Amino acid sequence: MEGCDEGRRKAMHFSFNNTTPQVVIQRMIKELKNRKLERMVNFDLTESKLIVTIRKLGCSRLVFDVKSDASGHEFSLRERHIVLTHRPFRVEVEKLIQEVVDDLGGQVTT
Repeated sequence: MEGCDEGRRKAMHFSFNNTTPQVVIQRMIKELKNRKLERMVNFDLTESKLIVTIRKLGCSRLVFDVKSDASGHEFSLRERHIVLTHRPFRVEVEKLIQEVVDDLGGQVTT
């Protein structure tokens, strides 16, 4: 994917108790639909990682490692590939992710 290999940094972690990663992603998709962002954001969940792709004026990608234990699930940002056209909005996108996680009862740490 063109533009998805630029700008790498580590930062964000978010976690949810007493649920599955699949339920978390379904709830996030529903919340993004409420915010009219579902056409720009795509989630791809495997057993060990979550890839969030943002497509509008380019393609940016956030790759999270997924770790599960008895108390819940943690998503840790492993890679961030941000295209030049998205860089001015990076802080806003991270704030939006934090708001969605908070609204869904999760916890965000950086």
